[in-house]
Amino acid sequence: MKELCKKLKEYNYSKKTGLIYVNKFTFLISILLSAQSRDDFVNSQTFELYQIYNSPEKMIELGLDGLTYFIRRIGLYNNKAKNIILLSEKILELKEIKNSLKEEEWYNSIKQDNEDYCLYGPIIDDEGIPGFRAGLILLNGIGRKSANVFLNIEHHAPVFPVDTHVKRIVNRIGISSSEKPEIIEKDLVKKIDIEDSYNFSNFIVWHGRYVCKARNPDCEKCLLKKLCNHYINKIKKWLKTKLSIERLFIFCHYWFNVKDFKIITCIIF
Repeated sequence: MKELCKKLKEYNYSKKTGLIYVNKFTFLISILLSAQSRDDFVNSQTFELYQIYNSPEKMIELGLDGLTYFIRRIGLYNNKAKNIILLSEKILELKEIKNSLKEEEWYNSIKQDNEDYCLYGPIIDDEGIPGFRAGLILLNGIGRKSANVFLNIEHHAPVFPVDTHVKRIVNRIGISSSEKPEIIEKDLVKKIDIEDSYNFSNFIVWHGRYVCKARNPDCEKCLLKKLCNHYINKIKKWLKTKLSIERLFIFCHYWFNVKDFKIITCIIF
C-alpha cells in the first residue's frame, strides 16, 4: 500500500475538497448539499448564499422558504433545506453547552466505547461543531461518510470517507472486495498507514473523476496500473485471447493445410 500511496501523490491532486466554503459551518452545509450532486454545481448554488448567510444564526434567520429558494436547483432540495435548518438549531444548542462549560459532561453522557467517539478536535469547538464522528452524526443530514469528510479535511483525522469513486477504485485495485461502505472503510483502516490516511480518499475521488472513470477507465495512462487487480486481470484476459487466436492459426495451418492469412482470418471470424 505504500507504493500505491506514493503513486497517488505523484499526480499532485489537490489536497482540498472540491467544495467551496467560507468556514466550518458552511463546509458542513456544502457536504450535506453535495449528496447525489456534483461539487461544482453545489458551489455555483451556494456562492451567493454564503456571502450573507454563513452562520447558524443567519441561516435560521433566513428561514426554510428563503433557504429553499437559494438551493432550489440542487437535488432533494426540500429535505436538504429542512435538515440545514434543524442542523443550525442543533449547532446553536451545542454552542450553548460549550459556553456553559458543560461539554465534558455532555460528552461523557453520550460516550460509548467505540471509535465513533474518538476525539480529533475539541469536544465542541467555538462554532458549536463536535470534533468526533458520533457528535457530527447527531446533526441532521450528516451521516457517517459526511462526518468522515469533515473530520479528514478539517482535523486531518485518519478516517476514510467512502463514496462511489472510492468504492469503485478500491474494488478495482483489490484493497477491498466488499460493496458495503462500512466494510470498505474497515479494510482501508487495516491496510493504509496513518501517515498516508490524510487525503487518501480525497486523492482517490480526484483519481476517479479524471483517470479511473466508471466507464472507460484510462488504464494505460494510470500510474497505479501495475498495482491494480482490474488492470492485471484485463491484461491476462487479453493475453489469453491473443494466445487462443494464435493457437487457432496453428490449428488451421496444420490440420487444414491452410496457409493463406486471409483465408485463416475468414475461418476464425
